[in-house]
Amino acid sequence: MARYSSSSHVSFNRWLQLWDETGPTLTQRGTDDPNVPPLNFGASHGDGECGLSNDGVYIIFPIFLGLYAAPVDVAMIPLPCVIDMVFFRKMAAFIAKIKEVTRIPSVAKHGPITWDYDGFINNVLLGNTDHLRHVNGFNDVIIERLIQHVDLVLNDWNGEHSNGRISHTNFFTDNNIDNEVFLQHRKNRNELFLPTRPSD
Repeated sequence: MARYSSSSHVSFNRWLQLWDETGPTLTQRGTDDPNVPPLNFGASHGDGECGLSNDGVYIIFPIFLGLYAAPVDVAMIPLPCVIDMVFFRKMAAFIAKIKEVTRIPSVAKHGPITWDYDGFINNVLLGNTDHLRHVNGFNDVIIERLIQHVDLVLNDWNGEHSNGRISHTNFFTDNNIDNEVFLQHRKNRNELFLPTRPSD
């Protein structure tokens, strides 16, 4: 499948505007600082995979409905200068806004709005672990947590669905959260939000 380009989708301007209007303004520093490890993004190979666009300008961000394999839409995110806490906060706000503005005929029947967090991990985070350590001061525990569970905090920034046990206030800083807490939270979310299989 061909890599996705920013000119490939009719709703490009809509999602780009939503990105600009949602959450904080991204940090505009880092590219000229020789001490900051450069960002390295993996390529998207189709409209269902989060990753770098063919023109190297945007992150492809496919949007899915429940368990259906094909995305219902594809957003574009401008490449950040740095992946810092401002970026994560904006990502969480953008994901929340996508869920707010995307119409779902029946959550019970089709499932909720979701996104390609595997692609986000593989193509946005994994190639930038040195960058994340340098910019944010993350240690190995937090880096491993990001790789395993970043979707949990981006989907639930303030911890409403975990009774505050997992939120941005502890996800990025507390080395002592037991991994079982994340696994249980994921199990609870799947049971709450995802149907067993999509209905016809």
